[in-house]
Amino acid sequence: MSSVIAVVPTFRPDSTVVARLTALSAQVEAVIVVDDGSPDDAAPVLGQLRSSGLEVVLGGQNRGIAAALNAGIRIALDRGATHVLTIDQDSTLPPDYVARCMSAFEISPPSSRVGIVCAESIGDAPTIAGGRTPEGLGILRVAIQSGFVISARCLRDCGLFDERLFIDYVDTEYCLRIAARGYRVVAAPGTRIEHALGEKMPLRRFGVPVRRDGVEVTYEYHSPVRRYFIT
Repeated sequence: MSSVIAVVPTFRPDSTVVARLTALSAQVEAVIVVDDGSPDDAAPVLGQLRSSGLEVVLGGQNRGIAAALNAGIRIALDRGATHVLTIDQDSTLPPDYVARCMSAFEISPPSSRVGIVCAESIGDAPTIAGGRTPEGLGILRVAIQSGFVISARCLRDCGLFDERLFIDYVDTEYCLRIAARGYRVVAAPGTRIEHALGEKMPLRRFGVPVRRDGVEVTYEYHSPVRRYFIT
């Protein structure tokens, strides 16, 4: 029988995460929140998560998203999870997301080597860029880890996330690594998640807002620290 446990890394979570993760708990056997060294002002939100019946693990110092994910995944595997759902604190999943992902696993024979099932679209942006499996599932080369449902077999065969990657490309590296070992990343039909990719800021040229067809152009802003790790 399948057992799906969710792992959610958090850092400075705001109060909106409580309702989001409480709703997620209806789709999985358990939700493990791993806080990655948030400052003391995050304590009230983490307390609300505990009061809502979710498990909160305090990571101590800020070690990065891969370390937080791995801490939660180890707990999930020790508890006999057959699959682990990884999701960011700012992502929202539809109520049938996990069921659709598990259906994709179920229709895939062992020979198809499906290791990860994820969303078919992030907001309005489709994720599928490759071909399809014989069962009709869209194949992806890489995908963002928020919304990954990873089989325990894949985790054991390929290892966990690379903790040298502090923020970005954790998911890219993992997708490429499992592909090198013969596993596939596929999209579950009809799945869409909402995920914040960055703060939207107006694009300005010499201080003047740039417009296209009368609409102000924006770009995804990341802090200097985030840009450092991307580089």
